[in-house]
Amino acid sequence: MSGVINAVLKFFKLFASVLLLAHWMACIFYLVGQMESENYPNSWIVMCEIVNMPLYDRYVTSLYWAITTMLTVTSITRGSPR
Repeated sequence: MSGVINAVLKFFKLFASVLLLAHWMACIFYLVGQMESENYPNSWIVMCEIVNMPLYDRYVTSLYWAITTMLTVTSITRGSPR
């Protein structure tokens, strides 16, 4: 039984680590967008029209980007995939 508990604990530790990483990525992504919007009118924050939204909505938008970026499997190559 301790093997099952150990596996469950490892899973939750991994899950918590991924969530923490997503949180930090979201915060950094928003910070970069906020700093960019001061000098450039085409910041992602302005383009997505979230400048005047509540903080919660801005955070969820950034978190969505972070999770999507981490979970999307892509191959960056030249030309068409084979």
